[in-house]
Amino acid sequence: MIQTGTIAAVGVAFGKFLGVFFPSVSASNWILAYRACAGVACGADGAGQYGYWVEYGRTMAAIVVITLLTLLNTYGREDGLGGAECVTSAKVLALAAVVLVGLVAKNTVAIAANFGSGWHNFWTGAGWGTLHAVQVGVGGPTFYVGLLTMVAVVQVGSLFSSDAWNNVTFTAGEIKNPKRNLPLSLAIGTGVVLLLYVLCNFVYLSVLPMVGDPAATTIVGRGFSLLRRIGLLRR
Repeated sequence: MIQTGTIAAVGVAFGKFLGVFFPSVSASNWILAYRACAGVACGADGAGQYGYWVEYGRTMAAIVVITLLTLLNTYGREDGLGGAECVTSAKVLALAAVVLVGLVAKNTVAIAANFGSGWHNFWTGAGWGTLHAVQVGVGGPTFYVGLLTMVAVVQVGSLFSSDAWNNVTFTAGEIKNPKRNLPLSLAIGTGVVLLLYVLCNFVYLSVLPMVGDPAATTIVGRGFSLLRRIGLLRR
Protein backbone atom coordinates (compact mmCIF):
# COMPACT_ATOMS: atom_id res chain seq x y z
CA MET A 1 0.00 0.00 0.00
CA ILE A 2 2.96 2.31 0.55
CA GLN A 3 4.77 1.81 -2.76
CA THR A 4 2.04 1.02 -5.27
CA GLY A 5 3.90 2.70 -8.14
CA THR A 6 7.08 0.72 -7.51
CA ILE A 7 5.10 -2.52 -7.16
CA ALA A 8 3.36 -1.87 -10.49
CA ALA A 9 6.68 -1.12 -12.22
CA VAL A 10 8.29 -4.30 -10.86
CA GLY A 11 5.21 -6.29 -11.89
CA VAL A 12 5.44 -5.04 -15.48
CA ALA A 13 9.18 -5.80 -15.51
CA PHE A 14 8.40 -9.32 -14.30
CA GLY A 15 5.92 -9.76 -17.16
CA LYS A 16 8.48 -8.45 -19.64
CA PHE A 17 11.19 -10.91 -18.61
CA LEU A 18 8.67 -13.75 -18.36
CA GLY A 19 7.89 -13.12 -22.02
CA VAL A 20 11.48 -14.04 -22.90
CA PHE A 21 10.80 -17.62 -21.77
CA PHE A 22 7.11 -17.74 -22.74
CA PRO A 23 6.43 -15.79 -25.97
CA SER A 24 2.68 -15.89 -25.35
CA VAL A 25 3.24 -13.49 -22.45
CA SER A 26 5.45 -11.07 -24.40
CA ALA A 27 4.54 -7.52 -25.33
CA SER A 28 4.08 -8.54 -28.97
CA ASN A 29 1.07 -10.71 -28.18
CA TRP A 30 -2.21 -9.26 -26.99
CA ILE A 31 -4.68 -11.49 -25.18
CA LEU A 32 -7.65 -9.16 -24.68
CA ALA A 33 -9.11 -6.37 -26.79
CA TYR A 34 -12.28 -4.44 -26.16
CA ARG A 35 -13.98 -1.50 -27.83
CA ALA A 36 -13.43 1.75 -26.01
CA CYS A 37 -15.08 4.44 -28.10
CA ALA A 38 -18.44 2.94 -29.09
CA GLY A 39 -17.45 2.51 -32.72
CA VAL A 40 -15.82 5.94 -33.04
CA ALA A 41 -12.23 5.84 -34.22
CA CYS A 42 -10.23 7.40 -31.40
CA GLY A 43 -6.72 6.60 -32.56
CA ALA A 44 -4.69 3.52 -33.38
CA ASP A 45 -3.29 1.35 -30.63
CA GLY A 46 -0.18 -0.85 -30.75
CA ALA A 47 -2.02 -3.53 -32.73
CA GLY A 48 -3.15 -1.09 -35.41
CA GLN A 49 -6.80 -1.28 -34.35
CA TYR A 50 -9.06 1.74 -34.00
CA GLY A 51 -11.41 2.20 -31.11
CA TYR A 52 -9.95 -0.64 -29.05
CA TRP A 53 -7.98 -1.00 -25.86
CA VAL A 54 -5.56 -3.90 -25.97
CA GLU A 55 -4.21 -5.79 -22.97
CA TYR A 56 -0.96 -7.63 -23.55
CA GLY A 57 0.20 -10.79 -21.85
CA ARG A 58 2.85 -9.07 -19.76
CA THR A 59 0.24 -6.72 -18.28
CA MET A 60 -1.94 -9.63 -17.22
CA ALA A 61 1.09 -11.46 -15.83
CA ALA A 62 1.87 -8.41 -13.69
CA ILE A 63 -1.71 -8.26 -12.41
CA VAL A 64 -1.73 -11.96 -11.57
CA VAL A 65 1.58 -11.98 -9.68
CA ILE A 66 0.70 -8.81 -7.71
CA THR A 67 -2.66 -10.34 -6.77
CA LEU A 68 -1.10 -13.63 -5.66
CA LEU A 69 1.58 -11.94 -3.54
CA THR A 70 -1.02 -9.64 -1.99
CA LEU A 71 -3.17 -12.62 -1.02
CA LEU A 72 -0.12 -14.37 0.43
CA ASN A 73 0.66 -11.39 2.65
CA THR A 74 -2.93 -11.19 3.91
CA TYR A 75 -2.50 -14.59 5.58
CA GLY A 76 -0.11 -13.09 8.12
CA ARG A 77 3.44 -12.01 8.80
CA GLU A 78 4.94 -15.49 8.86
CA ASP A 79 3.48 -16.53 5.50
CA GLY A 80 4.45 -13.22 3.93
CA LEU A 81 7.96 -13.49 5.35
CA GLY A 82 8.32 -17.03 4.05
CA GLY A 83 7.31 -15.96 0.55
CA ALA A 84 9.69 -13.00 0.63
CA GLU A 85 12.57 -15.22 1.80
CA CYS A 86 11.93 -17.72 -1.01
CA VAL A 87 11.82 -15.03 -3.71
CA THR A 88 14.86 -13.19 -2.35
CA SER A 89 16.89 -16.39 -2.02
CA ALA A 90 16.00 -17.41 -5.58
CA LYS A 91 17.13 -14.04 -6.96
CA VAL A 92 20.39 -13.94 -5.01
CA LEU A 93 21.28 -17.55 -5.82
CA ALA A 94 20.47 -17.07 -9.52
CA LEU A 95 22.68 -13.98 -9.75
CA ALA A 96 25.45 -15.71 -7.78
CA ALA A 97 25.26 -18.64 -10.22
CA VAL A 98 25.60 -16.24 -13.17
CA VAL A 99 28.69 -14.72 -11.56
CA LEU A 100 30.30 -18.08 -10.77
CA VAL A 101 29.66 -19.53 -14.21
CA GLY A 102 30.87 -16.36 -15.87
CA LEU A 103 34.10 -16.27 -13.89
CA VAL A 104 34.85 -19.86 -14.90
CA ALA A 105 33.73 -19.66 -18.53
CA LYS A 106 35.76 -16.64 -19.56
CA ASN A 107 35.92 -15.71 -23.23
CA THR A 108 39.42 -14.57 -24.17
CA VAL A 109 38.11 -13.01 -27.38
CA ALA A 110 35.55 -10.93 -25.48
CA ILE A 111 38.10 -9.89 -22.85
CA ALA A 112 40.52 -8.77 -25.54
CA ALA A 113 37.79 -6.87 -27.38
CA ASN A 114 36.34 -5.17 -24.29
CA PHE A 115 39.49 -4.50 -22.27
CA GLY A 116 42.19 -4.55 -24.92
CA SER A 117 43.75 -1.70 -26.85
CA GLY A 118 41.76 -2.13 -30.07
CA TRP A 119 38.95 0.00 -31.47
CA HIS A 120 36.32 -1.99 -29.56
CA ASN A 121 37.95 -1.26 -26.22
CA PHE A 122 35.37 -0.79 -23.47
CA TRP A 123 36.84 2.60 -22.55
CA THR A 124 37.00 3.96 -26.10
CA GLY A 125 35.31 7.36 -26.35
CA ALA A 126 35.03 7.76 -22.58
CA GLY A 127 36.75 11.13 -22.49
CA TRP A 128 35.14 14.09 -20.72
CA GLY A 129 34.90 16.07 -23.93
CA THR A 130 33.52 13.26 -26.09
CA LEU A 131 29.92 13.59 -27.29
CA HIS A 132 27.78 10.46 -27.59
CA ALA A 133 24.79 10.00 -29.91
CA VAL A 134 21.51 9.18 -28.12
CA GLN A 135 18.32 8.48 -30.03
CA VAL A 136 15.06 9.47 -28.33
CA GLY A 137 12.52 6.71 -28.85
CA VAL A 138 12.25 4.42 -31.85
CA GLY A 139 12.96 6.42 -34.97
CA GLY A 140 13.10 9.66 -32.96
CA PRO A 141 15.62 12.50 -33.15
CA THR A 142 19.25 11.99 -32.22
CA PHE A 143 20.97 14.21 -29.68
CA TYR A 144 24.63 14.39 -28.68
CA VAL A 145 25.37 14.42 -24.97
CA GLY A 146 28.45 14.40 -22.77
CA LEU A 147 29.88 11.69 -20.54
CA LEU A 148 28.14 12.85 -17.34
CA THR A 149 24.73 12.74 -19.06
CA MET A 150 25.45 9.23 -20.37
CA VAL A 151 26.46 8.06 -16.89
CA ALA A 152 23.26 9.54 -15.43
CA VAL A 153 21.12 7.80 -18.08
CA VAL A 154 22.65 4.35 -17.58
CA GLN A 155 22.18 4.63 -13.81
CA VAL A 156 18.42 4.19 -14.22
CA GLY A 157 18.68 0.40 -14.07
CA SER A 158 21.23 0.23 -11.26
CA LEU A 159 19.38 2.75 -9.07
CA PHE A 160 16.10 0.94 -9.66
CA SER A 161 17.69 -2.32 -8.51
CA SER A 162 18.61 -0.61 -5.21
CA ASP A 163 15.40 1.38 -4.90
CA ALA A 164 14.05 -0.70 -2.00
CA TRP A 165 17.19 -0.41 0.13
CA ASN A 166 15.25 1.42 2.88
CA ASN A 167 12.21 -0.88 2.99
CA VAL A 168 13.62 -2.82 5.92
CA THR A 169 12.99 0.24 8.11
CA PHE A 170 9.25 -0.46 7.84
CA THR A 171 9.81 -3.40 10.22
CA ALA A 172 11.43 -1.29 12.95
CA GLY A 173 8.59 -1.95 15.39
CA GLU A 174 8.70 -5.73 14.90
CA ILE A 175 12.36 -6.63 15.25
CA LYS A 176 14.69 -7.06 18.21
CA ASN A 177 17.27 -4.37 18.95
CA PRO A 178 16.42 -2.11 15.96
CA LYS A 179 19.17 0.33 16.94
CA ARG A 180 21.74 -2.30 15.96
CA ASN A 181 19.91 -4.53 13.49
CA LEU A 182 18.41 -1.86 11.22
CA PRO A 183 21.70 -0.16 10.25
CA LEU A 184 23.28 -3.60 9.87
CA SER A 185 20.46 -4.77 7.59
CA LEU A 186 20.67 -1.60 5.50
CA ALA A 187 24.43 -1.94 5.06
CA ILE A 188 24.41 -5.67 4.28
CA GLY A 189 21.37 -5.55 1.98
CA THR A 190 22.58 -2.58 -0.06
CA GLY A 191 26.13 -3.95 -0.16
CA VAL A 192 25.02 -7.36 -1.48
CA VAL A 193 22.88 -5.76 -4.22
CA LEU A 194 25.69 -3.46 -5.34
CA LEU A 195 28.25 -6.27 -5.27
CA LEU A 196 26.07 -8.59 -7.35
CA TYR A 197 25.27 -5.81 -9.81
CA VAL A 198 28.95 -4.93 -10.37
CA LEU A 199 30.04 -8.57 -10.60
CA CYS A 200 27.29 -9.41 -13.12
CA ASN A 201 28.36 -6.53 -15.35
CA PHE A 202 31.98 -7.64 -15.08
CA VAL A 203 30.91 -11.15 -16.08
CA TYR A 204 29.00 -9.78 -19.10
CA LEU A 205 32.14 -7.99 -20.25
CA SER A 206 34.26 -11.12 -19.67
CA VAL A 207 32.00 -13.40 -21.71
CA LEU A 208 30.30 -11.31 -24.40
CA PRO A 209 31.96 -8.95 -26.89
CA MET A 210 30.84 -5.33 -26.72
CA VAL A 211 30.15 -5.23 -30.46
CA GLY A 212 28.20 -8.24 -31.69
CA ASP A 213 26.05 -9.18 -34.65
CA PRO A 214 22.28 -9.18 -33.90
CA ALA A 215 21.82 -11.67 -36.76
CA ALA A 216 24.34 -14.17 -35.36
CA THR A 217 23.12 -17.65 -34.45
CA THR A 218 25.15 -17.99 -31.24
CA ILE A 219 24.98 -16.08 -27.95
CA VAL A 220 28.65 -15.14 -28.12
CA GLY A 221 28.19 -13.97 -31.69
CA ARG A 222 25.33 -11.69 -30.71
CA GLY A 223 27.27 -10.25 -27.81
CA PHE A 224 25.73 -7.31 -25.99
CA SER A 225 23.05 -6.99 -28.66
CA LEU A 226 21.44 -10.10 -27.12
CA LEU A 227 21.35 -8.49 -23.66
CA ARG A 228 19.79 -5.37 -25.13
CA ARG A 229 17.16 -7.45 -26.92
CA ILE A 230 15.98 -9.24 -23.78
CA GLY A 231 16.24 -6.10 -21.65
CA LEU A 232 19.11 -7.06 -19.34
CA LEU A 233 21.25 -4.21 -20.60
CA ARG A 234 20.25 -0.65 -21.42
CA ARG A 235 22.13 1.53 -23.85
